[in-house]
Amino acid sequence: MARRRGGDSDEQGGSWLDTYGDMITLVLTFFVLLYSMSSISQEKFQYIAQAFSSMGNVINAVVAGEVKVDEPLGNLVEEAQLNAGETPETFDQLYQYLKQYVEENNLSQSVEVTKGAANVFLKFRDNVFFNPDSDVLRQEGKDILTGISGGIKAVDKYILGIRVNGYTAEAENSKVNDRDLSTGRANAVLKYLEALNIVENAKYSASGYGKYRPVAPNDTEENRRLNRRVEIIIARNDVDYSNPDVIKEFFEVEYGTNFVLPSKDESLGPQSGETSTETSGDSSAAESSGGQSSENSSGAQNSGTEASSNG
Repeated sequence: MARRRGGDSDEQGGSWLDTYGDMITLVLTFFVLLYSMSSISQEKFQYIAQAFSSMGNVINAVVAGEVKVDEPLGNLVEEAQLNAGETPETFDQLYQYLKQYVEENNLSQSVEVTKGAANVFLKFRDNVFFNPDSDVLRQEGKDILTGISGGIKAVDKYILGIRVNGYTAEAENSKVNDRDLSTGRANAVLKYLEALNIVENAKYSASGYGKYRPVAPNDTEENRRLNRRVEIIIARNDVDYSNPDVIKEFFEVEYGTNFVLPSKDESLGPQSGETSTETSGDSSAAESSGGQSSENSSGAQNSGTEASSNG
């Protein structure tokens, strides 16, 4: 009997160790599971956070199969559609807001809204804002600016600056200086925007280009109507300004579409160690041609003065 009791004791001790080992294994498995959950993909985490912050818009798109998690996400909140009557919360939604305003108020024939790599462009025909040969802002133009001001103000923190450009058309027998008229119109729009207290006044700028930088030939009255315009350019501050597309768009806004960027080789200039064997000859030739070009330039300025008086 004593031996049986000893054997029973050994069997009971072994059973206890088995149970303890099973428990330790389960605990280890549990912590491994927690660790695997803690190392979640950064993209997936960003996706989940954006999905919840978009109030269901992105979640619905995922359920419908329109968005794949394994694709580059970008900013899904900005891509979420803006419902009618809603105030924009991002710069991309500002573009949607302005498009909706133009469509809802039947302004598509007079106002054009486009989007670039770093800007939203609003193009207004001159008859919306001004009477012919006048830089006094019409009430219709004031109503439009007031109508879109709320959406622009809502995304002020994403706005780098607001630029107002004025343009005229080349017209014969005009009694108004085209430079003065275009500049006066741009300033009139800018001053009204400032009075609406949309963004900080330091973010505004205005330019008048007169009859230059036309979007159509000045050969018909319809084309001249297209050239008489006011543009409002809203630049965003949340893009990479080293991006080539953004740089190209910046130069187009600043200098027009006819600018030419120097190539990489040209921008470097002559390399060290390179010498010219015909320096004196080239120099004299340059002076000679420079004298001729200065004369041609003088003639061109005179002819340009005569042409501008007809604008």
